[in-house]
Amino acid sequence: MCQSHQFNDAVINWSFEHIQNPMPKSNKSIIKSTFNDPMEHHQAFVPMIFEESRAILEQGLEKYTNNPNSKDKMDFEFKFCSSKKQHHKLNFKCDKLTKVVAGEAVLVCNQDLNAFVIGLAGFSADQKSVSLSISERNYNICKPGFKDKQIWAAYKLGTLIPLRRMFEACSMQTLCPFDKSLALGTVVNLGEIFRDGSNFK
Repeated sequence: MCQSHQFNDAVINWSFEHIQNPMPKSNKSIIKSTFNDPMEHHQAFVPMIFEESRAILEQGLEKYTNNPNSKDKMDFEFKFCSSKKQHHKLNFKCDKLTKVVAGEAVLVCNQDLNAFVIGLAGFSADQKSVSLSISERNYNICKPGFKDKQIWAAYKLGTLIPLRRMFEACSMQTLCPFDKSLALGTVVNLGEIFRDGSNFK
């Protein structure tokens, strides 16, 4: 599974209880100055990336709670992009989510069914409209609301693109000598690294 799928799948499977509970202080550790290897250095940032993502969603949910009738509310119907489930999530085409861009987290609500789901926006196959990824677990919980002609409301919670890219960078398996020097806290000759293109292949 690629790194972007790992990040997206983790976020859309969070419960509202998880989003509303910050990381305990006991789990927040100071980043060390040196590490045993580059992967240890990269992985040290992953918990903070997810905590920052959680905080963005929590802030967005607070804005919705304080103003559920916001002018930014968007009404739409879910349409399956395909019936195939990938990575335990379902993708829907959402033509009317014109104010949403790929990479944004979205709260979708069906007030009649008292259903609330968090999805991540992406591009549909035609690249002309927005798709929304919903976890299979949340889909099953709110299944009646995904029938034809059911109207949902959408609210933007915030963009997670920078954090997803940080997660992808921290999960990369291909490393160059600069990564090793940075992790070990050793001096590196940048001139030699940039002259030898093989270090970045």
